[in-house]
Amino acid sequence: CVCVVQDEFEYRILKFSLGLAPFVEAAFYHKSTRTLMVTDSVIFAPEDPPEIVQEDPKSLLFRAKDNVRDPAPDDTATRRKGWGKTVLFSQFLQPEKVQASLIKDYPALLAWEDGWQDSWNRVKNRLFVSPIVQVLVFSQAPKTVRLWVDEVCRWPFNKIIPAHFQAPIRASPTEFRKAFEVALETAREEGEGEATNQLLSSSSSSSSSSQLAAASAPAAAVNGDTLPIIQKFFADIFDGLAVVVGSSSSSSSSSSS
Repeated sequence: CVCVVQDEFEYRILKFSLGLAPFVEAAFYHKSTRTLMVTDSVIFAPEDPPEIVQEDPKSLLFRAKDNVRDPAPDDTATRRKGWGKTVLFSQFLQPEKVQASLIKDYPALLAWEDGWQDSWNRVKNRLFVSPIVQVLVFSQAPKTVRLWVDEVCRWPFNKIIPAHFQAPIRASPTEFRKAFEVALETAREEGEGEATNQLLSSSSSSSSSSQLAAASAPAAAVNGDTLPIIQKFFADIFDGLAVVVGSSSSSSSSSSS
């Protein structure tokens, strides 16, 4: 879909089915400022936490701890550590170096293993596709996503404004395309459903250094064992919605009769 809005904007729509519900993403290009605006397709996580998070840093300081008894001085390094853990856990579903634990000594019952900082270093201050979107959405229709990326990259933008995390970001079509390399490279021609399993079971070490340097998120966003849990979680949500919709329809029919 291509449209010009008041001679100022153009847009490209990405839309495909995820089963009971469609996924829709819109990319807008503001021609006079050469600005690309997107919602969920790419993000940029800065090394420093946003100002709004730092207004009350207690959560950052708590997450920075490796053990609840550890000291948590309120300084830049501690805030950055808490922010890095926050981003990894929120965007990667189950980061490679964190495990759920029932031992109360671990903050939020999460045990962070040595090496989690390496994962954070690979994605901070870089444009990348959120692994949640990459695994649960884009891997389901890689050909459609690839065509949309090609269309978006025809615009000569020099900055991007995503709906989440930092904005605006200095980035060109080259950086935007590279951010999709892991997502689209993993989701190959052999089957769109199979791509989800590949992404979930891959390890960050299998991602080439060139891909990581290109600001794409590591393919090892989640462990392979997590896939059935994710599938059941969303299946339960959609089943619940179907029951609610069905009940509402039945009630409406009864009322009308």
